[in-house]
Amino acid sequence: MTSLKPTIYPLKKRQSEISRKLEAHDKKSFHNVSLRGEIKNFPIINLDKEIPIYRMMNGRTRSQQTSYIKKKKYKSDYFTANSENQEQLNLQHEFLFNLASDPNANLYTEFKKKKELDKTHDPFLITLDGVVINGNRRLSTVRELYNENPSAFSNFQTIPCAVLDVKDLTELDIEEIENRLQLKRDLKLDYSWINELLKIRYQIDLKLKNAPKNQEIKKSIIYAEVGASMGISNPKEIEEKLNILELAHQYLEETKQEGNYEVIKNMEQIFYNFTKNLNKLSKEGGAQVSAGNKIAIAIIRQTQKNIFNERSYSFRTLLESNRLLETSEYLLVKLGGGKSIDNIYRENAPSKKNLLGKVIKSSNDLTREDKFRVINKEISKLDIDDKRYAGVLRNIKNSFDMKKDQDRFIRNIEDALTTLEFIKKEYRSSIDEKNKPKIKRYISKIIKISQDINNL
Repeated sequence: MTSLKPTIYPLKKRQSEISRKLEAHDKKSFHNVSLRGEIKNFPIINLDKEIPIYRMMNGRTRSQQTSYIKKKKYKSDYFTANSENQEQLNLQHEFLFNLASDPNANLYTEFKKKKELDKTHDPFLITLDGVVINGNRRLSTVRELYNENPSAFSNFQTIPCAVLDVKDLTELDIEEIENRLQLKRDLKLDYSWINELLKIRYQIDLKLKNAPKNQEIKKSIIYAEVGASMGISNPKEIEEKLNILELAHQYLEETKQEGNYEVIKNMEQIFYNFTKNLNKLSKEGGAQVSAGNKIAIAIIRQTQKNIFNERSYSFRTLLESNRLLETSEYLLVKLGGGKSIDNIYRENAPSKKNLLGKVIKSSNDLTREDKFRVINKEISKLDIDDKRYAGVLRNIKNSFDMKKDQDRFIRNIEDALTTLEFIKKEYRSSIDEKNKPKIKRYISKIIKISQDINNL
């Protein structure tokens, strides 16, 4: 934690100082940046370290900001609507410096040792307003070190800044530049899994917002564009990441922790594993995916409460396509007041007629997707924190595991039978006399074991 409060220069003073420096530029120092599909040269100037201002929409701090807003019960735009305010910028400095001190990419330790910045190859990247596009963590580190010991770190009093002197620079331009500089480069601190997914969602929303209103935009095209910008070659991977984020958001909503990403920061593998299973249901129909999501969230919730004493992923069989309906029905019977599933269907399913003109009165006449539409309404009424939930889920899992063992048992017997029939057919007339006693002993054992199994 840091107590440093960065100096905030007013917007007009920042603009004036940057403009003055640009006018005095030596026309020799430039930095190459890819913008809108072209490599462009932008002038490098030296600025006092207090002139630039942190970018509030920085992709690395999105989840930290949202969690803080949730904790303090502030409005959702607490940071974005107050990007020039001291209080919000102090918090942003703290978020960034914590990231800069991360053991995986400790900029603080690195800069403390070398006491200098790369002025040519890696300048800070700022807008004409002084907003830092690339180098926010470095800036927090430079400010902290200079504040600790101005004489030892006098090199940090001024910093090299490449200025994107583009007046019509858009938020999407900034996002894509940030992607190229931060998500594709080696030796950069990885985005947290949550911030990466939030960044993908944000950029897709930006593209949809900026798309021509009279033009139909294909989802696959947007996924491909965002993926290319973030170094993800397969658009399908973008869709999978969005599904992971959706499940994580549903989990936070169900547990009444919306926006509190701190709760799930160590749960990446859990959401990844379950989403992989749930993706297989998408071919079956939307209602089935929705039911699967609800049950997955219940499983994750119970395992996070340490009810099961085993990994949540071991319960994934409950979400398999051929078992999801049975799982859902069992849950409703045990936790939904004991009402039979058939009665629920008759009470809730819309009246339908088949080709013969007969009104559907039984669940047997409904399609699988229709059943799940009804099931979804009922499962939504169940309390995810119901103490009985864990016991019911465990019973279903044990039932499936037992059935799986029995299926394996039958398959093994079938394999043994096939082998014996093959031996009888292929080797009956060619067995050597010297091997017959041994074969008879084996056959006797097989007969004995078969009788024991037959008496089960």
